[in-house]
Amino acid sequence: MLPGYARRYNRRVPSLVAAPAVEPVALADLKLALKIDGTDEDGLLTALIGTARRLAEDYTRRAFITQTWLLTQDSFSSYAEDVPPAGVVLAPSPTALLDLQTVHLPRGPIQSVTSVKVTSPAGVESTVAASTYWLDKANSDLVLTQGQSWPTDLRDAAGVAITYKAGYGDAATDVPADIRQAVQLQAAALYEGCGDVAPTVAAILDPYRLPEAFGIL
Repeated sequence: MLPGYARRYNRRVPSLVAAPAVEPVALADLKLALKIDGTDEDGLLTALIGTARRLAEDYTRRAFITQTWLLTQDSFSSYAEDVPPAGVVLAPSPTALLDLQTVHLPRGPIQSVTSVKVTSPAGVESTVAASTYWLDKANSDLVLTQGQSWPTDLRDAAGVAITYKAGYGDAATDVPADIRQAVQLQAAALYEGCGDVAPTVAAILDPYRLPEAFGIL
């Protein structure tokens, strides 16, 4: 960073808006695996399936069943930028221009973008036209349409809010079979008193871990 410049970070906060309607593992399947008869522990087992799924999602940084997320960030710029001293105006570099082209959306796979909203310094919220961007599902990126530009009249904090749907699909069978197996194994481990991601579960899930899980994005 050059002398006199200040480092400004683009704070990015993903938050769950709507949880999945179903779980990737059926209660009956978990009971069969644990050799449990009767219904006395159905409530506990159902809760453990949900906990196991969330542990697996956090471990991989993915969404399994369709769910809605909100990504709030300060601006459309890169994760950090150097702000010049007052009175100094610089043209954006090619790298900065490239950074402005895309916004990475956490918790892939991304199904669709519901809305992109911005808030002005005066606190006025507006919706960015859908023609301004397109969704690169392969990379979980929101990409600026060629010839378009992002709004720049933003408040300093949480000026951008992107709502989107993530997950493999609406049904348990949309989730890869080995992920469903991992969630079931984790639920069984929780039932038996293991609170962390079990080693066998981690081994199954490792191929599905996104770069975010390693702090890369």
